[in-house]
Amino acid sequence: LSLIGKNAKVRERILLEADTFGLNLPIDAVRRALQRAQQIEHDEIREMASAELQRKGFLALGSLADGDKDMARLVVQEGGADAALEAIDWFRCHADVVNWALWSLFIVCYEEPANKFELIRQAAVPKILQAMHHCPDRLDVCRHGMAILFDLLREDTATCHATQRLDMWRIRDLARSAGLHDVVLEVLEAYPEASDVVMMGSELLAGTGYSQTELPTVQIEELD
Repeated sequence: LSLIGKNAKVRERILLEADTFGLNLPIDAVRRALQRAQQIEHDEIREMASAELQRKGFLALGSLADGDKDMARLVVQEGGADAALEAIDWFRCHADVVNWALWSLFIVCYEEPANKFELIRQAAVPKILQAMHHCPDRLDVCRHGMAILFDLLREDTATCHATQRLDMWRIRDLARSAGLHDVVLEVLEAYPEASDVVMMGSELLAGTGYSQTELPTVQIEELD
């Protein structure tokens, strides 16, 4: 799926032959699978099948958008970000679904201010924090979640312009209310050796008014 998604001809066909190969097809399939899972009672096999479809769907969407700004915008316009947030909310304890859904969200939002604004508008931060809290044993989940939060909550000129001077301090206040500090501290305590995660987490804490204790630092081992 990753190789197919990066294929230029595949991306071109999606754009030029949208009636037959449009992104709405895989996104609709993912959403219908989630709706079926929400109606299932005591059927672990069908629920696992739905979860696997979610995982593969978000792997495909992220691969299609990776390095392609037009495709990243199209994924969001077609409801891909909505679908990912719905999935991490329902499958919050399913680490593989959460991981690839978060990865796809990071891919479509990185350096795309309009897409970041859409995520903020959809109240993504509490769902991302919830997913990280429920999958503490997976570094990849924590890394992708931290990367999205770091990107969403930082303020830069492009983001301010695209979001019409969005009140980032209010967004950060809402993130704190949703448990940002507790979740970030949990992750930093669990993965002190992951320098990128520690760096992003420390910046998030410092940028959102955390001051109860000394902020964590990245430990760099001396080379022989």
